[in-house]
Order: sequence, then C-alpha cells, then structure tokens
Amino acid sequence: EADQARMGVLVDALDVLAEAVKNAEECVAAVKIQDAYASYRERAIEQSAALIAIDAVLRAESTIAALTIQECYRELQIHRLVRKITQNVDYLIIKSTIVLQTATRGMLARKALAHLRM
Repeated sequence: EADQARMGVLVDALDVLAEAVKNAEECVAAVKIQDAYASYRERAIEQSAALIAIDAVLRAESTIAALTIQECYRELQIHRLVRKITQNVDYLIIKSTIVLQTATRGMLARKALAHLRM
C-alpha cells in the first residue's frame, strides 16, 4: 500500500511536470509568434518607408520635369518674341531706307529739274 501511495504521488508529480512542460511550450510558441509578428511589422514599416521615399522621389522628379518643360516653353516664347521684334526692326529699317531713297531721288529729281530750268 505504501508503494501504491508513492506511485500515486509520483504519477501526480509527473502530471504536474507534464502540465508545466506543456505550459512552457505554449509560452515559447507564443513568444515565437510575437517575435515573428514584430519582425513582420518591422519589415512592413521598412517597406512602407521605402515606398514613401520612392513616391517622394517620383513626385520630385515629376515636379522638376514640369518646371523644366515650363522653363523651356518660356525660353521658346522669349525666343519667338525676340525674333518677332527683330523682324519688325528689320522691316522698319528696310522701310525707312526705301523712304529715304525715295526722298533722296525726289530731291535729286527736283534739283535736276531746277537746274534744267535755269
């Protein structure tokens, strides 16, 4: 009977030990799950930060491209305006030259006519 009592205590002790091992395994599994989740979350945050950085770079490049296009367009407009002004000045110079030549011919013709009348 004493052996049976010891056996009963030993079985109870083994049950308690088995329960403790089971609890420890569950705790280890829970910690592993938490670590995996933390690692996953950290990677997700890093990826999100990388995507935000890429988006910012793309936006900056788009803005720079848009500003470059605007600047080129402005330069083209200025070039066209300068060319138009130059053409107008050239036209006025030619017109003035023709008027002066006509006036000079007219004066020469009047002088010649006056000379012939004398």
